[in-house]
Amino acid sequence: MSSTDPAPPADATAPSTASVWPQILVGAAIGAAVLGLGAFILSRGAGLTDGGDDVPSDVTIAGGAADPYLDPLAAWEKPTAAVVLTGEVHGYLEPCGCSEKQNGGVARRSALFKELRDEKGWDVVAADLGGTVRRNRLQTELKFAAMRRALDQMGYGVLNLGPEELRLGADYLVQHVYDAPEMIAANLSLYGDPTSETAVATGVKGTRILEAGGLKIGFAGVVGDTMGAELNDPDATSTIGVNRAPEALPQALEELADCDVRVLLSQALPEQTAQYLKDYPGFHVAVTAGGPEDPSQEPEVVATPEGEALMLRVGHKGKYAGVLGVYPPAEGADRPRLTYALATLSKDRYGHDRSMDPIMASYQQSIADNLEAIFEDLPPAAPPRPGGYVGAAKCGECHTKAYAKWKESPHAHALASLTEGRENFEGDWADRRLDPECLSCHVTGWDAQGYYPYEGGYLPERLAGGSGGGGADGTEGLAGMDRFHKLQAQQCENCHGPGSGHVATFEQWKADPSSVSQAEYRAANKAVHVELATAAQTTCVKCHDGDNSPEFNFAEYWPKIAHPWRD
Repeated sequence: MSSTDPAPPADATAPSTASVWPQILVGAAIGAAVLGLGAFILSRGAGLTDGGDDVPSDVTIAGGAADPYLDPLAAWEKPTAAVVLTGEVHGYLEPCGCSEKQNGGVARRSALFKELRDEKGWDVVAADLGGTVRRNRLQTELKFAAMRRALDQMGYGVLNLGPEELRLGADYLVQHVYDAPEMIAANLSLYGDPTSETAVATGVKGTRILEAGGLKIGFAGVVGDTMGAELNDPDATSTIGVNRAPEALPQALEELADCDVRVLLSQALPEQTAQYLKDYPGFHVAVTAGGPEDPSQEPEVVATPEGEALMLRVGHKGKYAGVLGVYPPAEGADRPRLTYALATLSKDRYGHDRSMDPIMASYQQSIADNLEAIFEDLPPAAPPRPGGYVGAAKCGECHTKAYAKWKESPHAHALASLTEGRENFEGDWADRRLDPECLSCHVTGWDAQGYYPYEGGYLPERLAGGSGGGGADGTEGLAGMDRFHKLQAQQCENCHGPGSGHVATFEQWKADPSSVSQAEYRAANKAVHVELATAAQTTCVKCHDGDNSPEFNFAEYWPKIAHPWRD
């Protein structure tokens, strides 16, 4: 803590829970030795074991490696209250890709909530760290609205605003401030106000208290200094920014002073979050941003002047959910005992809760309702190489064997999969054929990682009429409705580049061989040639990445689409 940072309030110590805890049977806690003041019980779902060398001696960790097929909470006695903690979903309403084995998605997370509430009978509250979306486009606003509906339906009471949400802009956030779940941000600055008073006045508070099992669970949300610096606009008229987190934490602790458990939702780098816990003690738990996509099952224990606090990492893309169990304090202690497990939201463990399907269908309908505006909002982009797109059928006029091989491959039916759904999908599939984030790997002429069409690339039927065909090299590609009809699915030009220049050269050569020089002939071939090593290292993985195709192996997949013939 620097000399300019405010000191924690004098009453920031954990309050006595004597008025609540004597009503709860100590025997309801998990079967472990009673721990001293400020200690926690950490659980990963199996029998309790002593902590290792990297764990403080007064902390006990439940042994057993994480197993996506098993219930990580099976060994727990019923907690007085349970807190589900998630974050950094980055727009993944569902797993992105064709594999049924991918983890995550709101339908599986909802199944977890139903298991906790309906099957186990636990009293559950939930909070999200933020980072629900990525990018800043019109489609992002629609997805954020869908994500909030999903969180609300699952019973979330708190959504911390991270950098991704704040990039939506002050006007948008204020317009939707009263949508559920409630948004919090303790160090938010709106409309040039150097304090957070304007944010609070518009409805964005810094803290929120939820109740479960007769206990008060308090949440404070901040954006860390490093991430905040990336948001702040030096222009004094900027409508959104963040103040330094240390300036907001004393007030947050004061507002949560009467809570039985205090949780810091910290959109900060892990080392900054740990420092906040040390400099402003009083939080029992912090959920930090900036961790790995697939985090360790074990939380980090941070020593503070008031005992250990837990710092949790809950992963990215909605593949995991942290579950915190709250139990009575040990004898002679005034802090609650906590258990923690990181649940892997796998298909085999949690299945698919169909109650989330209408939200996905509504989201896809919102894309259809705003299709023109969404595509106008996408960035314009020239293809990776000059030329226009001509479609696989044109390539097949000369490359007959390669075209026949492609026609038999899944690539030729890639767009249909957006209508029919992935294999063994358990719910009610919503058609994704208008969704730019899905189209990018299922049609021709798109940036697979940027989710936008190149000039002359595929367009949905509603938008294709009257569109141009591109061709920066002076040749013409497909235009108008041909961009819809002839560029569907994953075709030749996604790997080999736009073919109009290649086609023009060889059609000229066929008509008059003497009119094409050897240099022009070779250049036309070279322009669309892809080395096998390039395909393996950079081309295929643009779509067959860790999200879309987690089991992709080039050596195994390539023979299914290999096309060595020149005819």
